[in-house]
Amino acid sequence: MRRFGIFALVPVLVLVLASGLACERTDSDQLFAPVEAGLTLAYENPSLPQPRRTQERMQVRIAKVQQDGNKLMVTKTFTTFEGQMEALFAYENGGVYLMREPKAAPLVVLPARFPSVKAWEDRGRRNQVEGRAAIPETGLRLPDTMNRMGVWVSSETLDGKGPKLRTFFLPQLGEIETQEFRGGTWVVVNRLFSYGFSDPPVSTSRQNQN
Repeated sequence: MRRFGIFALVPVLVLVLASGLACERTDSDQLFAPVEAGLTLAYENPSLPQPRRTQERMQVRIAKVQQDGNKLMVTKTFTTFEGQMEALFAYENGGVYLMREPKAAPLVVLPARFPSVKAWEDRGRRNQVEGRAAIPETGLRLPDTMNRMGVWVSSETLDGKGPKLRTFFLPQLGEIETQEFRGGTWVVVNRLFSYGFSDPPVSTSRQNQN
């Protein structure tokens, strides 16, 4: 399975165009996750050579949002050129959770009261809030009204044998950039390069055909 950011949770599998209406907001704009139905986030791995970099782009579309008591239940569609699948998430009290089978405990993407909670463990990894910072220079254009202050989170395996990672999260959008520590330096392995209500990734071969 291809790793895609710190909290990649499922294999991403046909191209989807985003459409929809804004959903009801949570009680705080400090939720570090996307909350608008129809919003599409497009990611790529800048460390890959072309054309593989373009061919392995991924979209995360907010397909559906429903209020359930104090929680927002969010269905996300993960799409690559290989296919598509959906996953259900719960947003509650600043936390983000991947829902599984009815009797299975949800997986923690971000804990409740994030980023006030500075450290947590989940799925064999130790996660640590490193601090607030301005959004990295990724070339991503943001509306003037959007908050540009986010949070860096580092992640490493409990046994120390897995990759050491760090991810920058921004309110309303979630993951902006993930880096992996390789050979004494941080290398970007996942980056948000586009978002909106359309703009699907276009492969190099398709571009050449137009």
